[in-house]
Amino acid sequence: PARPFGADRSRAPALRLVGADDPTAAVLLDQATAAEQGSRRDLARDLAERAIQRAREPNEVPVLAAALLAAARLASAAGETGVALDILEAALASATARGSHADCARAASLRSRVLWEAGDLGGAEGEAARARDWAHRAGDLREVAQCLRTLGALTVARGDLAGGIALYETALADFRALGQASELSATLVSLG
Repeated sequence: PARPFGADRSRAPALRLVGADDPTAAVLLDQATAAEQGSRRDLARDLAERAIQRAREPNEVPVLAAALLAAARLASAAGETGVALDILEAALASATARGSHADCARAASLRSRVLWEAGDLGGAEGEAARARDWAHRAGDLREVAQCLRTLGALTVARGDLAGGIALYETALADFRALGQASELSATLVSLG
């Protein structure tokens, strides 16, 4: 409202630029990542969900894809398997519609882990195989090797030790060829 000239300005609210307090989807995702790394999962999930709501522009598609995966991972960590699977279904639908094999691979890979943790070994194995195929199409050799490691573990869990070891050996060779020492170590530890 208008104030008469000379009115007391000490009680006037501070000026605020429209949108100044509204962080971008990318900033929210960065904050969610930092919160998750700091073991502040509730805050991380809230920030990831806000990033999903905020990502509306075509140039924010990668942020949206990453925020969906973060929200699903955090929902799974909170024991909300159904919510995590619903989010991953949305992530897969979005990635498929965009034709992004890499995003499909990441979503299917996480879906595989969520299903495995929920005790659905058959579903987990199917998702890991789909993730591997999408990763191949995307040319993401690291993701292919990670999927092979997951498939190896699931194969062993099903009782096929020889088949699981063969998949692990392929994953190890792939990680070696990529120079991925940390992934190589993780694969060797998971054999233990």
